Amino acid sequence: MSKKDVELFNDQVIRQYEMEKKTKYKKDLNFEPFKDELENFSQKRYKELEDLILEKTIRELQDSIKNGSYTTVELVLFYIRRIQKYHEKFNPIIQLNPDAVSIAREIDEKFEEGNIKSKISGIPIILKDNIGTKDKMNNTAGAVILEDSKVLEDSPVAKRIKENDGIILGKANMSEWAYYMSSKGVCGYSALGGQTKNPYGKFDVGGSSSGSAVCTASNLSAATLGSETCGSIVYPSNQNNIVGLKPTVGLWESERIIPIAPSFDTAGPMTKFVEDAA
Repeated sequence: MSKKDVELFNDQVIRQYEMEKKTKYKKDLNFEPFKDELENFSQKRYKELEDLILEKTIRELQDSIKNGSYTTVELVLFYIRRIQKYHEKFNPIIQLNPDAVSIAREIDEKFEEGNIKSKISGIPIILKDNIGTKDKMNNTAGAVILEDSKVLEDSPVAKRIKENDGIILGKANMSEWAYYMSSKGVCGYSALGGQTKNPYGKFDVGGSSSGSAVCTASNLSAATLGSETCGSIVYPSNQNNIVGLKPTVGLWESERIIPIAPSFDTAGPMTKFVEDAA
């Protein structure tokens, strides 16, 4: 690391912690849509599932659904319970998908019928909040001006997840506008989401796909998607000890992802394991 890099890193740590910005626009996550299911999801069952879910590959998670170790609904509820437990500490999520459990229930029926579409069938995935999804969630880039923004149809990457029976669990916080308005912005801060923190300690969380990285690192979902123009997947992945891949630009369609530079922009996976990013 050069002296300048060290100075920039230390400056980010100071701004994310000692000088943390508070925002009046941040809203609490809404767990009300899951109230009944969570009440019936006991702490004992949660503890039983920890060894079966934490630090497992996507393939291992799906195999456990196939062999009846748990259902897709239980997998979703496990992650929602973890989000309840750890979100306030690390602040990586802007919104949850209120239909996640009902979607999981439909996918469980397909598993029972042996109708397993893909390697991500039944797998909960969180998307960076600049990736458009046609559902009850908004597409904000962390900006107040886009707080109620909706897309008329799914982005191609979200559509592909849904077509393959993956479950979009929620939207991740990010460096607001992915630094479009300011290249010197605070990593992991947005007016709508507040400050995302590194789960490994008082370190720079990285950005702009900050929440996506922290969700994966903290086992708040099986995998996440980020987006990158220049470093926004690979840098927070490095900072949070996960695997991040920026695909060749154009390999993943980028429509309905809030853009910076279309000739550089792409979505990409952020996972615990190399095989999950493949």
